[in-house]
Amino acid sequence: MLSYMYTGRGLTVATASATAIVAYEPPENHEETGTIVLFGDNHIEWIDKQPWPSLAAAAGVAVVPSLTTRP
Repeated sequence: MLSYMYTGRGLTVATASATAIVAYEPPENHEETGTIVLFGDNHIEWIDKQPWPSLAAAAGVAVVPSLTTRP
């Protein structure tokens, strides 16, 4: 199982902001209840399942893992 997905390729000091996603932990590591996200300003935040897809899309993260409830 992957520990983190790195998405910050191409970020620079000028573009690494509080909303730029540098890395996130696959939601599968948390029973798909959410994910831990590292932002460009070096803060880390827990993001719940529901807002994660739109937050990732707004930050330009191309691959968003499925956040479906496991049977």
